Amino acid sequence: MSASEPGESKSLNIEFGPSSTPFDFDKRKKVDGFVTIVNEDVKLHQRKDPKSVTHYGIYVKCEIPGTPPDQEDITPLAGVLTDTLTENTAETIHMTYLLRSTKVVVDSLGCENNPSIPSRPPA
Repeated sequence: MSASEPGESKSLNIEFGPSSTPFDFDKRKKVDGFVTIVNEDVKLHQRKDPKSVTHYGIYVKCEIPGTPPDQEDITPLAGVLTDTLTENTAETIHMTYLLRSTKVVVDSLGCENNPSIPSRPPA
């Protein structure tokens, strides 16, 4: 979803793909922003970019059918939501959008380990 005004572009984006970092990325190096462990298969990650746009990220241990052992740890599913379109939207709402979208993607991929994706972020 996007909107434009003269000289300004705004959008709400949700993207998914293979992570370029392993599931335990936060244990291996210092992380920008902060990480919330949701359960053994799901982590949330929030950080701000240099333009002060918050990136709401999710990492899911999703064992894709036909992949090598430990794929879900080495190359987890990653998703990110960025929003410059809506203003004054609460973090909880952004994370809820991301979690619900993740559930659809996980169900579509048929993750063999059946990761538990909550419908709302932890309190």
